[in-house]
Amino acid sequence: MRTLPVVVATVLIAAPAAARDAIPRDASPKELLDYLKTGNDEARKEACKRLGARKDPSAIAAIGELVQKDPVMKVRAECIQALERIGPHPASAAIIRAALTSDPERKVREEAADSLQDVDPEKGGEVAAQVLAQEKEVGVRRKICNSIEHKAWKAADQAVAKVVSDVNESADLRRSCLQALLSIGSDAGYSIAHRMLLEEPNEDVRREASAQIEHHPKASSLEPLCKALKDPNSRVASNAAKGLKNLAMKEGAKCLREAAQQVKSDRQAGEMNKIAAELER
Repeated sequence: MRTLPVVVATVLIAAPAAARDAIPRDASPKELLDYLKTGNDEARKEACKRLGARKDPSAIAAIGELVQKDPVMKVRAECIQALERIGPHPASAAIIRAALTSDPERKVREEAADSLQDVDPEKGGEVAAQVLAQEKEVGVRRKICNSIEHKAWKAADQAVAKVVSDVNESADLRRSCLQALLSIGSDAGYSIAHRMLLEEPNEDVRREASAQIEHHPKASSLEPLCKALKDPNSRVASNAAKGLKNLAMKEGAKCLREAAQQVKSDRQAGEMNKIAAELER
C-alpha cells in the first residue's frame, strides 16, 4: 500500500512529459524548430523529418546543428535525410561533407554518402574521391560509389579506378566501383574495365565487368569482347556476345562465328550464331 502513491505520482509526472514530447499534427514550422531544441529523441527525429518534408531552406541551419551535435545516432541520420529532401544548397553540402568525413558512426556516414549526390550534385565528386581513398568501412565506400555512378563525377575518376584495380579490395566494392567507373565514361576507365574483363582472376568481378561493358560498349570494346567470348565462365561469354550485339559493329560477327564453333554448349553456340546473323544483315 505504501508504494501506491509513488506509482500514481510517477504516472502523473510522466504523462505531461509524454504529452509535451508528442508533436501535434498541425505543428507550425516555428514549433518544429523548437522541438529540435527541446524535444526528446523521437521528437527531435520527427521534427527533422517534417521540416525536411516542407523543403524550406530556412530550416537548414537548425537541422544542420543536430547533424553536427546531436548525441543520438538515429536523430543525426534522420536530419541528414531531411537535408537531402530539402535539396541542393551550399550550406547543406558543407554539413553533409562534414558528417561524411568525421561522424563517428558508420550508419550516419552511410546516410551522408547516400545524400551527397542530392545536396551537392555539382561538386560532390571531390569529397567522394577523398572518402573513397580514406574511409575504412566498405559499406560507406560502396554507397559513395553508388553516388558517383549516378552523378558520373569526373573528379572521382582516379580514386574509383584505383579501387577497381586493387585485387586486395573486396569483390563487392570493386563491382560497385566498376559501375561508377563506366558511368564516368573516360577512355582510361574503359581501358581498366577491358583489362578486368580479360585478366581478372575473380569470376564475380569478371562477370560484373562483362555485364557493364555489355550495356555500355564503346568502339574500343570490340577486341576485348571478342576475346571474352572464350571465357570459361559461360555468363561472361554470354554477356560478351550481347555486348557485341549492342555494339552493332559487323566485325563482331566473325568473332561470334569462330567462338560458336569452339564452345561445348549447343545453347551457347546457338546464341552466338543468332547474334552473328543479326550483325551480318
